[in-house]
Amino acid sequence: MKNVDCIAAQGDVLFLRVDELPEGLQRDPTSAPIVAHSESGHHHVVRARAGFEVERYVQDAQTSFLRIRRIRDQLHEQADQARTAIDKALAAVATHEKSGPDAHAQLGLLCPGEEAIYQVNRQVELRPDGWTMVAD
Repeated sequence: MKNVDCIAAQGDVLFLRVDELPEGLQRDPTSAPIVAHSESGHHHVVRARAGFEVERYVQDAQTSFLRIRRIRDQLHEQADQARTAIDKALAAVATHEKSGPDAHAQLGLLCPGEEAIYQVNRQVELRPDGWTMVAD
């Protein structure tokens, strides 16, 4: 697994750490971990690790944002004491739900402080009939 501190791609999905959420975005009420749907059912999903929570905000069909927050309570504080610095920051894992040689490696999304924001972009390509999302 590759840990993401700034920017990384997982197939046709790009994760970019940004400073803040754009204004006016609404939280995805489904709270589904899917950040990119696949026509073949091999979705890209993000799941929070223990001690963190992930909220998804959708800008449009190609762009969404993840707000990752550290949960502060006694149980998670005690668990943090036994972790290394990088393990303490590993907040969520992005997984491509596909097996075999075509599966993309997992990405570890880092949250070294109390909160981290990641912009999630789907790759697009220009075709004769216009712009379309790349099929994975």
